[in-house]
Amino acid sequence: MASLKNTMRKSRILVVVLSIVLALMILQLSVHAYTHRQIQPAKGDQPLIWYFAYGSNMSTRYLSNIRNVSVIESKQAVLYDHQVRFSLSGIQPIEPGFAALHEATDHISYGVAHQIPTTDFERVIASEGDDYYVKQVTLTLPNGEQINATTLVSKTDPLSDIIPSQRYLNILIEGATEHQLPEKYVKELRGYDGAYIPILSELFGSVIYLSVMIASG
Repeated sequence: MASLKNTMRKSRILVVVLSIVLALMILQLSVHAYTHRQIQPAKGDQPLIWYFAYGSNMSTRYLSNIRNVSVIESKQAVLYDHQVRFSLSGIQPIEPGFAALHEATDHISYGVAHQIPTTDFERVIASEGDDYYVKQVTLTLPNGEQINATTLVSKTDPLSDIIPSQRYLNILIEGATEHQLPEKYVKELRGYDGAYIPILSELFGSVIYLSVMIASG
């Protein structure tokens, strides 16, 4: 009798575990389909700004489908006297670090200038958290033209670089190649060994997407 009860208990635990795994897999597939849907068209006439993106927001798909930001136009751009580093702490060991922009004399930051509605930039600020401050900067385009833009700069000085996740790196590479950033920068991104844990990384990535979409409203 005791053996039968023990077997039944193990069976119930197995059913619960399998149910949880199945639910997470369905969540992952649903989030993937939603985030990779056709990019949403820009909204109606609104005041616009140029926003300098240097992390995951370089990707038009990510900015539009996950952060719910309308992208009117995008251009590759360079910001002088600033440096992009993986210095923002995340969650170990799945999402260890994220990119942040720091003021740094004699350094160059590559990124993308997105023209977006000013109201949508408020969504960007809300979803990025309190680790940044808003700064007005001057960007240089490939043709030498300069434009005024708004970006987010880290509030703290970087102590050391943190390994980002492979999921996060893939989004940066997607955005960099989409907007034809310099090949040397793309190679630099591809050269990082991103953190990756089979299954857990995919599932946790879906949770991150959901949290960003909720924060973006």
